[in-house]
Amino acid sequence: MSKKIDDLLLEKIGEYGLGIGDVTIKKVAMKLKKEFYIKKVESDYDTIVTIRDDLEKIGKILEENKKENYYLLSVGGGLLNLNPAICIVKLDKGIMNIIGYAKEGLIKQNTAKKAVDRIAKLLR
Repeated sequence: MSKKIDDLLLEKIGEYGLGIGDVTIKKVAMKLKKEFYIKKVESDYDTIVTIRDDLEKIGKILEENKKENYYLLSVGGGLLNLNPAICIVKLDKGIMNIIGYAKEGLIKQNTAKKAVDRIAKLLR
């Protein structure tokens, strides 16, 4: 993957441009713990390319790798979709592997799990 997951999460969180004085959301997000969630689901899709349009309904595709059969995308989550999740969707012999990563604060929003579940539901 072209960028590390942590860098992508910070970049997406930083896009909201929110800040109070010298403290920006991106600086605060650097200190938050990264959570992840993995789900495997059976799939009727033959190739990874066939799910592209469906994935674009849920999030923004950041990277497409047809050779290794995966998409990397950003999916909004949490309160008002302001907490982004970075998800990897990989197709392997009829099994869709979906991995979600998100930063979580004191109040857990289960952003990674919710993003993965949304993708799994869409691709069934």
